[in-house]
Amino acid sequence: MANTGTEKKNNVKRKKLSITNIDFELRSPLLRRIILIALIALGVVFVIYQAASFGKSRVSSLNTVTALTRTITKSINTEGVVIREESILSSAVNGTVVPRVENGSKVSAGDPVAEIFAAQRDAQYLLELDEVNARIAHYESIQLLNSGNIYENKDTYNQNISQSLFNLIGCIDRNELSGLSEAVEGLSVSVTKKQIVIGTPVNVDVRLEGLYQRRTTLENYISQGAALLADRAGYYVDQADGYEDFADYAAVLTSTPEDVAALLSAQPGPVSRNFGKLITQFNWYLLCAVSRESAEALKVGQRVNIALSGYSGGMIRMQLAAVNEGADGQIALVFRSNLMNAEIASLRMEDVKICLEEYTGYPVERTALRTVEGEVGVYVQVGNIVRFRKVDIIYSDDSIVIASPGGGNGYLKRYDEIITEGTDLYDGKIID
Repeated sequence: MANTGTEKKNNVKRKKLSITNIDFELRSPLLRRIILIALIALGVVFVIYQAASFGKSRVSSLNTVTALTRTITKSINTEGVVIREESILSSAVNGTVVPRVENGSKVSAGDPVAEIFAAQRDAQYLLELDEVNARIAHYESIQLLNSGNIYENKDTYNQNISQSLFNLIGCIDRNELSGLSEAVEGLSVSVTKKQIVIGTPVNVDVRLEGLYQRRTTLENYISQGAALLADRAGYYVDQADGYEDFADYAAVLTSTPEDVAALLSAQPGPVSRNFGKLITQFNWYLLCAVSRESAEALKVGQRVNIALSGYSGGMIRMQLAAVNEGADGQIALVFRSNLMNAEIASLRMEDVKICLEEYTGYPVERTALRTVEGEVGVYVQVGNIVRFRKVDIIYSDDSIVIASPGGGNGYLKRYDEIITEGTDLYDGKIID
């Protein structure tokens, strides 16, 4: 019985062994042909599958835009009027007025602010004399450099040339024609100084001699003019515009939207003899009207940046001094500032941009935004691979969003190439 049991066990083992070692002998030509055809068919199917899969993982070149930081300002656009306390200057002497101080300069009572000449030619001589004196000062500064009075650090002159060129380009870009001649002169001086520093002397003696002679001649030509004196302290402005008395400065804080509309449509009064004026209070005001919805973002006492169409110096920081409601849901805003210069002294009817908030980050078109597994982001091109980058939106409007530049790993970063359009995109897709 024991032997029989052993035999059964061995038989089982042999049966398992015979199952695992089946060997086909492909002696039949028909069988070999069938197998060959099957293998070829399998290969074709595999190639087709791989091609389809490869096509799904590749896309043609895509439109992209580089992620660069930009500042977007949320603002209110309206029209406004500038109100100052102003006093028109007068004189018993009639003639041509030549200002002797810069527009917007602070003066005290009794200071001479202009000269009045009975003959126009005397006024022209005085203006030419001013120009000659400015050129003399320019060439005398060059003469000092020729005598060895120069900086040891020659890189300073390269920086001065760059800055002078920047100032000139800025004047051109802002259409600031009043400062153009000064900017050109500044660039000329900077280049001349560098020329001297590198060892090329600049002889200005002949030019100075001619200018000295012209100065003496002009001084002999000019007849004595009558001094125009400031009758009180303030800021001098060489021209009156006829709007000096069209608003009550003392009541400006109670102005309504209806008052603003009336001021914006007002016509200037006549100015018979224009000797200029004085701005006699440090504070000046900007009045404008906006909708109630726009005004909700503003509170009395708040300081905001404001751009005015007639001012090329950038934003003016102003404080909201009053908010007054009118009819039809309009709100009058009264802004205050004590900043003063030549351009501000001449402002009146202005296009106004009230800047509420600034957002700095990467601008992204709304059409480029995608939501992947609950995360909002964009697809970017990294080499020839599509990658998904999350975005932290800090501002949005109808066309773009601003993504925070402070995101960590996995977020959109500077110089990423954002894919702006395309379908069937996913992380890891290959780009032709």
